[in-house]
Amino acid sequence: MVRALAVFGCLLACVGPFDVLTQVAAIGVPRHQAGFVGLPVGGPLQYTLRCNRQNLNQQQVAAARRPFVGGNWKCNGTVTGAEEILKMLNEAPNEVDDIEVVVAPPSLHAGFLLRGLKKPFAVALQDGSQVKGYGAYTGEVSPQMAKDFGIKAVIVGHSERREGFGNQSGESNEEVAAKAKNAVDNGLQVIACIGESLETRQSGKTMEFLGKQLQAYASALSGADWNSVVLAYEPIWAIGTGETATPEIAQETHKGIREWLKQHVGQQTAEALRIIYGGSVKGSNAQSLFTGEDVDGFLVGGASLTEDFHAVLKATRTSRE
Repeated sequence: MVRALAVFGCLLACVGPFDVLTQVAAIGVPRHQAGFVGLPVGGPLQYTLRCNRQNLNQQQVAAARRPFVGGNWKCNGTVTGAEEILKMLNEAPNEVDDIEVVVAPPSLHAGFLLRGLKKPFAVALQDGSQVKGYGAYTGEVSPQMAKDFGIKAVIVGHSERREGFGNQSGESNEEVAAKAKNAVDNGLQVIACIGESLETRQSGKTMEFLGKQLQAYASALSGADWNSVVLAYEPIWAIGTGETATPEIAQETHKGIREWLKQHVGQQTAEALRIIYGGSVKGSNAQSLFTGEDVDGFLVGGASLTEDFHAVLKATRTSRE
């Protein structure tokens, strides 16, 4: 940390704020320390690698991406339960404050969290909308309304939305991408989900399947839009099942996703975009999963409702020190 502070002023004066990140990554400062000293970490726009790109190895590039952890409550949380979860969130260790944390409660609890959160955690919606503005759209929450309320982010394309449940039909790739575009256009961060079934993985068609989901996003989003996107890989076979991808499977798939983005979106966007893993993430497996160079954090389900969320946050901070 002292080393980072010592070189920061000189680098800023010599090469400019956007090139500092490249230089700090090159000397091996961990990603969480780069964020702590105020470097422009985050999306592709802030991550510009203008100089010495050819000299950076994969570990140094990964170190420049700020860790991201999202907590998806799904349809959980009574009034009393939400109060307990809020207390848990506010008791998160201070040393994880340099991780970007977003919490997605049911919409009914969003206002409660916005008023009660003492930690610098953002509040997200669990789904987006294609509705623009205000009007006669019963049951919808438009991005404009969400932003005005204080919401910072939105999840789109979760497998449960894609598959449908109850009497609801599933959402197509194009519908999901339209929600992502609408959210970005109205100033919200997007947690864009993708994921394959066990049958698809066993047939060896994982990247073919994920490529179709990625292509829908790529067709809807412009280059600058990706600054507001975090990509969440959630294998359907590992969501709510107790099963989880091995660290090797997670890293291999994340690497494949990043390669797809390099080919179809652009190298700078691919290198800067945070790709997080979701699928039965908990404190006991987060540290090993986070060792993958292309795994930039997590989208957490059940564990985000308990103190185990603290363990996930700690693992995300410490695994690459």
